[in-house]
Amino acid sequence: MKFYALAILRIRGEVPARLQLMYLSDGQQLTYTPDRDELERFGRTLKAIWAAIRSAVASGDFRPRRSRLCGMCEHKSRCPEFGGEIPAYPGPPPGFRG
Repeated sequence: MKFYALAILRIRGEVPARLQLMYLSDGQQLTYTPDRDELERFGRTLKAIWAAIRSAVASGDFRPRRSRLCGMCEHKSRCPEFGGEIPAYPGPPPGFRG
Protein backbone atom coordinates (compact mmCIF):
# COMPACT_ATOMS: atom_id res chain seq x y z
CA MET A 1 0.00 0.00 0.00
CA LYS A 2 2.97 2.26 0.52
CA PHE A 3 3.58 2.34 -3.23
CA TYR A 4 0.00 3.51 -3.83
CA ALA A 5 0.33 6.14 -1.11
CA LEU A 6 3.47 7.44 -2.81
CA ALA A 7 1.68 7.51 -6.18
CA ILE A 8 -1.14 9.57 -4.67
CA LEU A 9 1.40 11.94 -3.12
CA ARG A 10 3.18 12.38 -6.47
CA ILE A 11 0.00 12.77 -8.54
CA ARG A 12 -2.15 14.84 -6.19
CA GLY A 13 0.52 16.46 -4.05
CA GLU A 14 -1.10 15.29 -0.83
CA VAL A 15 -0.56 12.44 1.58
CA PRO A 16 -3.64 10.24 1.77
CA ALA A 17 -5.18 10.06 5.23
CA ARG A 18 -5.49 6.28 5.13
CA LEU A 19 -5.37 3.42 2.67
CA GLN A 20 -7.37 0.26 3.13
CA LEU A 21 -7.08 -3.11 1.45
CA MET A 22 -10.04 -5.45 1.70
CA TYR A 23 -9.68 -9.14 0.86
CA LEU A 24 -12.94 -10.23 -0.69
CA SER A 25 -12.37 -13.93 -0.03
CA ASP A 26 -12.34 -13.70 3.76
CA GLY A 27 -13.26 -10.09 4.54
CA GLN A 28 -9.88 -9.33 6.11
CA GLN A 29 -9.01 -5.63 6.08
CA LEU A 30 -5.57 -4.07 6.20
CA THR A 31 -5.12 -0.36 6.79
CA TYR A 32 -2.12 1.90 6.35
CA THR A 33 -1.78 5.47 7.57
CA PRO A 34 1.09 7.00 5.61
CA ASP A 35 3.50 9.65 6.83
CA ARG A 36 5.03 12.20 4.43
CA ASP A 37 8.61 11.65 5.65
CA GLU A 38 8.23 7.88 5.36
CA LEU A 39 6.85 8.22 1.83
CA GLU A 40 9.70 10.54 0.81
CA ARG A 41 12.25 7.99 2.12
CA PHE A 42 10.40 5.22 0.28
CA GLY A 43 10.49 7.31 -2.90
CA ARG A 44 14.27 7.71 -2.59
CA THR A 45 14.61 3.96 -2.03
CA LEU A 46 12.57 3.24 -5.17
CA LYS A 47 14.71 5.65 -7.20
CA ALA A 48 17.88 3.91 -5.98
CA ILE A 49 16.47 0.48 -6.85
CA TRP A 50 15.44 1.68 -10.30
CA ALA A 51 18.89 3.20 -10.89
CA ALA A 52 20.50 -0.12 -9.93
CA ILE A 53 18.21 -2.00 -12.33
CA ARG A 54 19.01 0.40 -15.19
CA SER A 55 22.72 0.06 -14.48
CA ALA A 56 22.48 -3.74 -14.49
CA VAL A 57 20.56 -3.72 -17.77
CA ALA A 58 23.17 -1.45 -19.37
CA SER A 59 26.15 -3.48 -18.15
CA GLY A 60 24.69 -6.98 -18.06
CA ASP A 61 25.88 -7.36 -14.46
CA PHE A 62 23.10 -9.35 -12.81
CA ARG A 63 24.65 -10.93 -9.73
CA PRO A 64 22.83 -13.93 -8.27
CA ARG A 65 21.85 -13.89 -4.64
CA ARG A 66 20.52 -16.89 -2.75
CA SER A 67 17.22 -16.41 -0.99
CA ARG A 68 14.20 -18.43 0.02
CA LEU A 69 12.79 -17.77 -3.45
CA CYS A 70 15.47 -20.04 -4.95
CA GLY A 71 13.33 -23.02 -4.00
CA MET A 72 10.71 -21.95 -6.55
CA CYS A 73 13.11 -20.94 -9.33
CA GLU A 74 13.24 -22.90 -12.58
CA HIS A 75 16.63 -21.49 -13.62
CA LYS A 76 18.95 -23.15 -11.10
CA SER A 77 20.75 -25.01 -13.90
CA ARG A 78 21.90 -21.62 -15.25
CA CYS A 79 22.64 -20.05 -11.88
CA PRO A 80 26.23 -19.79 -10.59
CA GLU A 81 24.87 -20.12 -7.06
CA PHE A 82 23.96 -23.71 -7.96
CA GLY A 83 26.96 -24.55 -10.15
CA GLY A 84 25.44 -23.38 -13.42
CA GLU A 85 26.75 -20.98 -16.02
CA ILE A 86 24.98 -17.83 -17.06
CA PRO A 87 24.28 -17.66 -20.80
CA ALA A 88 25.90 -14.80 -22.72
CA TYR A 89 24.12 -11.49 -22.18
CA PRO A 90 22.43 -10.42 -25.43
CA GLY A 91 22.59 -6.75 -24.41
CA PRO A 92 19.91 -4.29 -23.43
CA PRO A 93 16.55 -4.47 -25.19
CA PRO A 94 15.93 -2.27 -28.24
CA GLY A 95 15.11 1.28 -27.25
CA PHE A 96 16.71 1.00 -23.81
CA ARG A 97 18.11 4.29 -22.59
CA GLY A 98 20.55 3.73 -19.76
